[in-house]
Amino acid sequence: MFRRLSIGLLIILGFVLGYFREFVFESINAHLALQQMNSPSELSGILSIFNSFSPSLLYYTKFALTAFFALLFLLISLALIKAVFQTTKYFKWAYFFYLFVFGTSLVLFAMGKVIGLPEQLYMVSRYIQEIIQSPLASFMLIPAIYLYQKEKQA
Repeated sequence: MFRRLSIGLLIILGFVLGYFREFVFESINAHLALQQMNSPSELSGILSIFNSFSPSLLYYTKFALTAFFALLFLLISLALIKAVFQTTKYFKWAYFFYLFVFGTSLVLFAMGKVIGLPEQLYMVSRYIQEIIQSPLASFMLIPAIYLYQKEKQA
């Protein structure tokens, strides 16, 4: 019973964190867009700490927030793997998956700068990065591990 409850709570936590992450990035992006148009803009609530940031600092802060949210979702993925499979031996799957997605995204971002398509490959990189900043990573990892276990038993 506790196992099912913890799995359910972790899934809910993943969705709540996903919505919060989306709120943070959408708010910051809207704030930056208004600043570019020289329109007054202030972030409210918990995001008001970013009001004193220059546009360039806020832009680069988004990269740190990306890593922060990816780390939080990695921790949720690890907790879900432990709760579902009752072992930590599949943690390496999560580490590899997160590093692979992050690395792929980083390579695409860098390639965009090098080959002169920074905006196009930035968008692709950003979309790929969203996989590990949402519950989607867990929903890919857990079935993959389950299928691996079934294949190994057969």
